[in-house]
Amino acid sequence: MHTLSIPLAIMASINLYVGVYYLFFYIERPQIREHLPFALLCFSVGLYQITSAGLYNSSSLPVGVFWQRIQLDSVAAIIIFSLWFTNIFTEQKSQRTLQLSIAWFGIFLVLSFLAGPALTLSTATPAIKDVHFFNLLKIRYYESSVGILYRVEIVSAIFAFIYILFLYIGYYRKTKKKILLFVISCELTYFIGVASDSMVAMQVYRFVYVSEYPFFLMVVSMAYTLLDRFVDFHKAYEELNANLELKVEQRTHEIMEAQASIKTLGGLIPICSNCKKIRDDKGYWEQLEQYIHNHSGAEFSHGICPECAKKLYPEYFPDLESDVKDKEVPSS
Repeated sequence: MHTLSIPLAIMASINLYVGVYYLFFYIERPQIREHLPFALLCFSVGLYQITSAGLYNSSSLPVGVFWQRIQLDSVAAIIIFSLWFTNIFTEQKSQRTLQLSIAWFGIFLVLSFLAGPALTLSTATPAIKDVHFFNLLKIRYYESSVGILYRVEIVSAIFAFIYILFLYIGYYRKTKKKILLFVISCELTYFIGVASDSMVAMQVYRFVYVSEYPFFLMVVSMAYTLLDRFVDFHKAYEELNANLELKVEQRTHEIMEAQASIKTLGGLIPICSNCKKIRDDKGYWEQLEQYIHNHSGAEFSHGICPECAKKLYPEYFPDLESDVKDKEVPSS
């Protein structure tokens, strides 16, 4: 096993684990939409790293071209899921650019299976590379020259990553969240790695492939950002619950105070049939209005009815006599 394939196998395992974790997270909480494309992105990056490890361990051109083909196809999948995730994460209202980009790279995935070797990869056009990495490691890449189809895909991928970087920068300017600076720096590193590997793949210059490492860094930054967003959401939820409990407690206290201040009348009330005084619980007799006031808090404003006014002051209310008689109920 080649030395450089060991860290790739470790990173691929981590990516696959994170992908499974967020996939189950999405199944449990489908309202958090960015978890699904992020899980699929983790799977795609894990596949890319597995193919990179396979490429390092290839000992012949046919085997190397096999891994090279899967590697380039996984790049298209990575771009699709990166665009999908970024569009949701940065809260883009327009879906048109995303839809066109997914359709564009989806076409590349389909054509890579349908097109002939001359347009993709062919063992008839080998491009075996021997690279000495700072005189520490000798690396031989058993590869084929990249056909026109994959060349267009690689160039499109570079523009796609520029667009993704643009979305993150715009979202940072909108939200001012410092965590996004970490994501932007990882995306920038990732873009540089992809651009370098693209030039190496198209034989512009010779160098070791490095994008598998920024791939992992990009996933780590996105996972950390999702975790930070989840923690913020959880803190907001706890704060909302605390405020709600405080309001309920305050309202309950107000209700209890109101209930304590309200006095009600109920049960059997003994009343004098002559003077209309009422006997309280201690056996004392109180005026009717005083008893009601003590047990309900009601206040009385005294007046006099027409019948009593005629009886008590007939000289002052002569006109009330006829009214009183009219209102009297005739006896049967």
